[in-house]
Amino acid sequence: TVRLTSGDPAIALGVRTNRLKAHHFALGGKLFRVAPYKLMLTYSTNYGTYDAPLHEDETGDSQFSGALEGEIPIPIRWDVLKGISITYGLYLDHGNVYPNGFGSRVGIRINFY
Repeated sequence: TVRLTSGDPAIALGVRTNRLKAHHFALGGKLFRVAPYKLMLTYSTNYGTYDAPLHEDETGDSQFSGALEGEIPIPIRWDVLKGISITYGLYLDHGNVYPNGFGSRVGIRINFY
């Protein structure tokens, strides 16, 4: 069993920061009217909690996060398949709140009738 005390509200609530200002930008569409994509960018300044601020002077920690996801259809049509497409994603975190990181993924999607 875990006992939670009222000594540290940030630990008792399970969050390090819940006061923040954020700007989020998202854009989506289809490249050349066939390849769907989605771009999401977020910049935030995080201040901690009211009982446990991250900094005494209330400056806050900054964070930038971004993601680009999409799909490239391959026009192969067989009797059983609607089509095949390649999916991709690029992800980035940079700042003082989360560890700096970069990730990517590539996949294959097969659509059956």
